[in-house]
Amino acid sequence: IIDMKIGVNKLCLFNAIYYCNLENRDLIFDNYEIIPYCYEAAIVLNSVDLCQYIYDRGVRFNNKIFPYAIMLGKDNVWEWLYSKGCPYDAECYKSILMCGYKDAICFLDKIGCKPDIERLRISIKYSKIDILLYFTRIVKKYCNGINKDDLYMDVKNRGDPEVIYIIND
Repeated sequence: IIDMKIGVNKLCLFNAIYYCNLENRDLIFDNYEIIPYCYEAAIVLNSVDLCQYIYDRGVRFNNKIFPYAIMLGKDNVWEWLYSKGCPYDAECYKSILMCGYKDAICFLDKIGCKPDIERLRISIKYSKIDILLYFTRIVKKYCNGINKDDLYMDVKNRGDPEVIYIIND
């Protein structure tokens, strides 16, 4: 493939990172432009060493990498990404609120990732009560006052008295 100068797509690069040994990865990296998508294979493998290898090859982060790592629950990778300055924002909360990954929520709070009202709406709709309670406290810490009227329909549609209590508290 390399000798014939055949192009590869991002799925090929993902598979090369995921399945190949270091020697073959070097061959791929030396002959193809490595893109941020390659970090996703390293994250799936839970390999900080492989993330570092990709980083050392000059591949910069995009805004999809941190949420992907958070969603997969790879805390050693979260720490590494954070230490390297990988961008993150409130979008990181989206999938973990639905899945109930409290450790990830705690980590995002610890690094100062500011949630927003849209993420609170997701939590009202999908989170278990303990996650909603915990997340609501975080949102209140960052958002000066929550307009309960903005959340009325979400709370009503959930139809759970505990949710009403948490949001109105």
